[in-house]
Amino acid sequence: MTRDWAELRPAAVAGLCLLAGIVGLGEAIGGVARATVMLAFLLLAPGLALVPLLGRVGDGELALAAGISLGLDTAIALIMAVSGAWSAKGALVVLIAISLLGAALQVAGPRRAEPG
Repeated sequence: MTRDWAELRPAAVAGLCLLAGIVGLGEAIGGVARATVMLAFLLLAPGLALVPLLGRVGDGELALAAGISLGLDTAIALIMAVSGAWSAKGALVVLIAISLLGAALQVAGPRRAEPG
């Protein structure tokens, strides 16, 4: 039995969150590896967690996920900077929480019947 992308998406989001948490909150990994993991997380995870909740998107799912992710990244950074509570690790924790919540809602949400 093969699994399609819709079934694997929550696991991919959770995996990106786990990697981002380990790499971003810990200081063990640095350099290019850290930058690559953080870029992948910031560009994809929040959007991939939230796009499926909007309904059927189609072929533009990754582009929409990247746009939503960048918008969330910017909004959280702006709110934290304006309020005087800027913390890179705090912003990462908020983004991980949003991503995990979206992935959990995908798993717990109603199952849609596949078209015929």
